[in-house]
Amino acid sequence: MKKTLKLVAFGLLAYLVFLFVTLPAGQVYQYVGAQLPPSVKLYGIGGTVWSGKAELVTLGSQQYRNARWRFQPGALLSGQALFDVDFDNGQSLLKGRIGLDIFGNVVAEELIVQQELIDLQALMQVSPVTLGGKISGRIASLKMRRNGISDANADFTLRDVAFLLPRRTEWGNFKIDIKTDDANTVAKVRDEGGPLLAEGLVTLNDANEYDVTLAVEADDSASADLVRGLEFFGQPGTDGKIRLKYRGSLTQLLGGDSAKANNNDNAV
Repeated sequence: MKKTLKLVAFGLLAYLVFLFVTLPAGQVYQYVGAQLPPSVKLYGIGGTVWSGKAELVTLGSQQYRNARWRFQPGALLSGQALFDVDFDNGQSLLKGRIGLDIFGNVVAEELIVQQELIDLQALMQVSPVTLGGKISGRIASLKMRRNGISDANADFTLRDVAFLLPRRTEWGNFKIDIKTDDANTVAKVRDEGGPLLAEGLVTLNDANEYDVTLAVEADDSASADLVRGLEFFGQPGTDGKIRLKYRGSLTQLLGGDSAKANNNDNAV
């Protein structure tokens, strides 16, 4: 009897999944589109949830034409609903697996990202937009709960970073490696040559509280604007580096409230 009940339950679940993934994608978007950030829009939707495309997808100011997705049923065995996505407009790229797990977390696997920083800030609704440049990298694995990260393994490169306001000030190139260790997600930051030399850590704990520690200094090639800008944060120590420390809440930051960031003693 128990075996029969299990088979019936499994059959019902399989049927519900079948109904969902074969729904017209445009019909589903009518219901879920209002839940997406205002900067995310899909147009010309065709196909089904299982396999479909959009003639145009806008993420911030970026536009992707002929964006495609395909459902991966094998991921259901691990409690995930994953889609292979392919968004490519020649300059920006989002390609890999992304979806939800059984707990409602956003998950990603083997996701290749290439994006303009100014568009990434617009997508996250961070205001004002102040940084220019490009970010590219690979997310091997990512799990995000609401307003926070619970697991991450990724590496990114930031190129031609520049502060845009009040006028363009070049910073250079940077490398960011992200790992989750116990309850903390740690991002190691270092420069890869350029006017701004930097190294440090960004730590995010399980309560979504972040702690930033950076050591920065201006290279000999730095502009006068960059040198003056660094002086605003404090005086360099005996090694020529300015120590920066910030603390705050990622939940507050992404929720639109002002994060409580404190610039502590910059001396060595």
